[in-house]
Amino acid sequence: PILSSILRKKTHQKPDISVFQTMTDSIADLVYSGLLTFKPSKDLKDHRFKDPNFTLPKPVNGTSISNLMAFEALHILFKRAQGAKLRTAVVISVSKIILTDPANYYISQPKGTLSLFLRKRTERQTLVKAFEILEHVVMKLKFVPFGELEQLCTVL
Repeated sequence: PILSSILRKKTHQKPDISVFQTMTDSIADLVYSGLLTFKPSKDLKDHRFKDPNFTLPKPVNGTSISNLMAFEALHILFKRAQGAKLRTAVVISVSKIILTDPANYYISQPKGTLSLFLRKRTERQTLVKAFEILEHVVMKLKFVPFGELEQLCTVL
């Protein structure tokens, strides 16, 4: 019901992105409210280049993804969104999640989050945020996500 109401969000005026951002941030807050602490999968999809010193980060309690259903809800919103503002708000919320804890990218990677954002031909603002996530993964997490880079080449 919550996702449906966000997708149908219509007002007499066109909603400002802040309306969508508040809604998607509320769902993003639920991502941290699970009972389980998920650990990054040791079986990474993209491990063609592996630094011998690379180690998966450990999740930090309270800032790592612990409710995969809430995270999946953000995926669903992005896939079904009809407007650029909602898609951008979802990407911003997911970006905050991934940047909050180094383990969050690796926890979310099996879902193909970044590939999803790059696959769908989206507007500039959404792509810029996706590029920021990609830059974070490569520069800060020291991981080369080949699948996402291939997706980026397809988009370009």
